Amino acid sequence: MRRYVERYYPSDAALRSDVHLNVWFDALVRGIRHFVPDLTRDALTDLCVLLMYSASVGHTENSLLNYAVFLPTTVRLDGGQQSVGEVQNIVNFQLLIATPTSLLLNDVSHLALDEAAAGLMRQFRQDLLDFQEEMDAQPSQYWQLFPREIEAGVSC
Repeated sequence: MRRYVERYYPSDAALRSDVHLNVWFDALVRGIRHFVPDLTRDALTDLCVLLMYSASVGHTENSLLNYAVFLPTTVRLDGGQQSVGEVQNIVNFQLLIATPTSLLLNDVSHLALDEAAAGLMRQFRQDLLDFQEEMDAQPSQYWQLFPREIEAGVSC
């Protein structure tokens, strides 16, 4: 992440001159000022890592992957069965929120803004692959979460 941030912002002054980034940051300030007191390259890196963690490790490791238990049970007043449409809505909801769409180890460098940034994204992926190899060589622990298992996103 640091290499990617530094690719576009060679200094904190360059980062502060990005109007769009500062608008985004100012919108987040109310909720995260305690986490990041000032916008610096280190702070931007921390924010990006937090977002990546929340969308990948946080979702992979901290979700039940079965959200049906959170769906309210409804019983019709007349005691009849739910309609096909009601059941389909529940199934659709289940698929939308629980279907992995991309793994962290997938190559998404085509999303980069330019070729240099794409190279940094490929290097990040290679770092993860190297780390995966390193973890594979060690005795397995029940609490380990391997890079190859982490979802980069879900469909919701």
